[in-house]
Amino acid sequence: MQFIFFNLILRNNSSSHSLSRQCLDHGIGIPAEDLPKLFRTFQRASNVGNIHGTGLGLSIVKTCVDLHGGSIEVESVLDQGTWFKVWLPNHSTTLPKVGSPELINTAK
Repeated sequence: MQFIFFNLILRNNSSSHSLSRQCLDHGIGIPAEDLPKLFRTFQRASNVGNIHGTGLGLSIVKTCVDLHGGSIEVESVLDQGTWFKVWLPNHSTTLPKVGSPELINTAK
């Protein structure tokens, strides 16, 4: 089993009204020629070798980010790691808490 260690950086940018989530790992990196197709369904980097995976994870993340009106960016250096940056709109609306009247009996 191979472990991947990463840092998660959370930033709230009040001037651009967006939230930034950044994930930096120190793994095998992603070849530059694989970056343009990285978010396609069932796409895996050419250097993964025997590392298990389906090629669905980043496609799902990209779809979720797009549905929320955000953006995702990736930078990678072979044998050093990969840096994913996700920006999501910081909507001022407050979501109701679980168990609140707004979430109960909504099927009328």
